[in-house]
Amino acid sequence: MSDNNNSISSKLSTINTNKEKLFIEEKLLIEKGLNSSNINDIYASKKYQESLEKRTPQPPTKSLIIDPYHLNSSFGYREKSLAVNFTTLRAMSKVHLISAIIKTRISQISPFLNPQPNKYSTGFIVRKKSSNRFGITKESNSDEDQEKINYITDFLINGGSDENFFHGDDLSVFVSKLLSDSLSLDQATFEIIRDRRGELVEYFATDAATYRLTDESDIYRDQLVNGFPPHVVQLLDGRPYQSFYPWELCFGVRNPQTNIYKQGYGESELEILIKTVTSILNSDHYNANFFRVGSNPRGLLRYSGNINQNTLHELRQQWNATMTGVNNMHKVPFVNADKIDWISTHETNKDMEFGTYYEFLIKITYAVYTIDPSEIGFTLNGSGESKPLFEGNNEGRLKYSKDKGLRPLLKWLERIINKYLVSQIDKEYELEFVGFDELTEQNELDRDIKEVSNFSTLNEIREKRGQKPIAGGDIVLNSFFLQQKMSEMYAQQEQQGQGEGGEEYMENEEVEKGEDNNNPFKESLETYFKSLS
Repeated sequence: MSDNNNSISSKLSTINTNKEKLFIEEKLLIEKGLNSSNINDIYASKKYQESLEKRTPQPPTKSLIIDPYHLNSSFGYREKSLAVNFTTLRAMSKVHLISAIIKTRISQISPFLNPQPNKYSTGFIVRKKSSNRFGITKESNSDEDQEKINYITDFLINGGSDENFFHGDDLSVFVSKLLSDSLSLDQATFEIIRDRRGELVEYFATDAATYRLTDESDIYRDQLVNGFPPHVVQLLDGRPYQSFYPWELCFGVRNPQTNIYKQGYGESELEILIKTVTSILNSDHYNANFFRVGSNPRGLLRYSGNINQNTLHELRQQWNATMTGVNNMHKVPFVNADKIDWISTHETNKDMEFGTYYEFLIKITYAVYTIDPSEIGFTLNGSGESKPLFEGNNEGRLKYSKDKGLRPLLKWLERIINKYLVSQIDKEYELEFVGFDELTEQNELDRDIKEVSNFSTLNEIREKRGQKPIAGGDIVLNSFFLQQKMSEMYAQQEQQGQGEGGEEYMENEEVEKGEDNNNPFKESLETYFKSLS
C-alpha cells in the first residue's frame, strides 16, 4: 500500500515537473518567435500570445454586483426586476406622446447614418485611430488605409459584406430597430455573424425583450470558449432557446445601474414614467368619454312651475337631440316655460387645474427623455418662459436640448458600433458621427481667425486644414506677439551691427526702414490675408 502511494506521488511530482518545463519552454519559444526576423514566426508567436491572454481567467471579485438570491438558477439566467413586463413597456411606447418622442429621436439620428461627403455635412466617417477628426494625418492615408476605410464603410452601410447585400437590413433600418428597443426597454441587441475563418460577414438587430443575462451557475462550466462562458441567452416561451458568447451578440444598455437588485440590467425611461404614462392614459380616457357620451353647454335654462311626466319626457328628448355629441357642444338649449332662469356651467377652477396637471405630466415626460417640446413640433403653455443657460430664443433652447439628449444617444450608438463591429474588422479603425454642430465654411474660417489671433500659429492652422506649412508661418498673428518678435529681431540685428561696425549697422538699418521683401512676418501676413480674400 505504501509502495503504491509512493508510486502515485512520484508520478504526480514528475507530471508537475514536466508542466513547469513545458511552461518555460513555451515562454522561450514565444520570445524567440517575437524576436525572429521571419515574419511568419513573429505572426504565429503574436497570435499564440493573444490566445493565452484570452484564456487567462479573470480574478474573482469580492463585491456583490448582482443579488445571488434572485437568480433563476434552474435555467441559468438572471431575470430583470420590473414593475411591469417587457410586453407592457412596449405597449407604453405606443402611447401617442412616447411614440412621438421615439420617432423624433430616430429621425434626428437618420442623417448621421450616411458617409459624410465633406466636413461641413452631417454623417459619419471611418478613420484610423491615430488620425484627426477628418482622417487627415501629417502624411495622407495610404492606398491600403483608404481601401480598408472604404471596406468598413460599405460593410456598415450594407449590413454586412457584399455577399449579403440583399440579405438583412441596411444601417438605417438597423439603427431604427435598435433605438426603438433601447428607448422603450433600455435593451438593444444585435447578432454578429462570422464565417469559418472568424471574419465578420453580417449583423442584424434582434428582439431585445427575449434576451436575458446569464448567471454564473455550473450549467456553463463545460461551455467555455477561450475562457469565456455564454453571457446572454434568448428565451422562447420562458425557457432558454439559444446562448451567445460576448463576440456573437451585443447586449447594449444606455442607463446601467450599480443596484444589485437590477441584476446587471439598465433602467429605461418608461420604467421611470410608469405612473406618469398611466396618468396620461387616464386623462385621455376621461376626456374621450366626456365628448363621446356627454354634453358641454356653457349653461342651461331652468324654469319654475309644475311639470308633468309628459312634459319632462319631451324636455329630455329635446335636450338629447339638441345638446348631445361633439358637434353640439357650446350650444345653448332653449325650452318652453313660463319662468326661465340661466344657470352657468362655464369652465370652473377644477377644469383649469385639470389642464395644468395634464401639461405637468407632459413636461415630466419630456424631462425624463431629455427632449424639448419644440423638437416634436409644439410648444406648451409657458414653456417659452424657461430659458436654459440664459438663451432667450427657440434656437438656443433647441441646441441645449440636443446637447442633453441627442448627443449622448449618438455617443452610445457610436461606442457599441465600434466595439462590436468596426474593431472586430480592424482594431486600428473607428467610426465617428460628425456634423452635429453644423460646421460651415464661414464658421470654420471665423474660428481659425480667432485661434491664429490668440494662441495658434499659422502653420498649425494650415496643418489642421490638411495644407502644407509655409515659410515664416510659425507665428501667432497677434499684435503683442508680433511686436515682441520684431523687438527681439531688431535687438539681435543691433547687436550684430555693433559687433561688425557702425557703418554696416547703418546699412542694415536703412534696409529695415526701406522695403523689406524678405521679412518672414510680412510674408506670412500677406499670405494669410490673401487666403481670406
